Amino acid sequence: MDDCECILKHFHKVTYEDIALIEKYLKLMDYEESNHNIVNIMIWLDLYPLYEIHDEDFMILIGTYHNEYFMYMPLCHKDKEAEVIRVGKQLMDSCHIPFTMSCFVKEYKDIVKDIYPDARIEDVRDGYDYVYELDKLRGFKGKKLQKKRNHLNNFYKLYGNRYSYEDIDSHNIHEVIEYMKEQDIEGESLQYERDGIIKVLENYEKFSNITGGLIRIDGHVESYIIASRLSDRMIQENVEKSNKDITGLPQAMINEFFKRHYLEYPYLNREDDMGIDNLRISKLSYNPVFMIDKYYINV
Repeated sequence: MDDCECILKHFHKVTYEDIALIEKYLKLMDYEESNHNIVNIMIWLDLYPLYEIHDEDFMILIGTYHNEYFMYMPLCHKDKEAEVIRVGKQLMDSCHIPFTMSCFVKEYKDIVKDIYPDARIEDVRDGYDYVYELDKLRGFKGKKLQKKRNHLNNFYKLYGNRYSYEDIDSHNIHEVIEYMKEQDIEGESLQYERDGIIKVLENYEKFSNITGGLIRIDGHVESYIIASRLSDRMIQENVEKSNKDITGLPQAMINEFFKRHYLEYPYLNREDDMGIDNLRISKLSYNPVFMIDKYYINV
């Protein structure tokens, strides 16, 4: 029996029909790490196929990439964390698969270290999440965001009577899908992201907590955003795409969307930079208030 057959013996391969089930278990922990977000999970499902096993008290998620398997942080009640990690190891051991954990934050890295003192822990800087104060992104307040505010103001001066904002709904979502299909994407990872975003948009109604908005210029969709809840205090920006030739459009998209939505949340997680230099520079330029460290662990 090969690794995949063994995993399938114990686990169920995740599909879009499992969204509500996984959402239920994610809510047990309210993780603020971006990979433990149902929209993110589904966007990357083709590149990182996912398997789950659950009972009344917990769910274990196993991801795979290039025939290597890894366990996500446990989805369970707080007093069951160590127990569920041990169950994950037992299941992977039974398949003769190295017990590897990915997307673990500091708190859970320390829990693993208590259980398995010899665990090898790797800091994954390319996976760090960037977290921002939402109120400051509404209008891009403060000296550190002056350049972003200038871009925003220039956009309104140039396109003030030519742009319009709309929430994404059943009447316009097909236009967002077409916008994504028309994008010229280079690189395997970004192509998977585009295709995953299209699938999320095509299954939009299956998500219990997803909100989107778009900006039109002269009637044409030129930017859109999708966000979802992470925890009681944090929202995740899952997608933000804008026409790169229109200066200030990304800032306008963020401003228009978040001045209408998630007003009660203090923080926004804009995910990681995937180790892409330009993306890292861009995310740092928005002045994150803190980062969420992540670790890769082998036992």
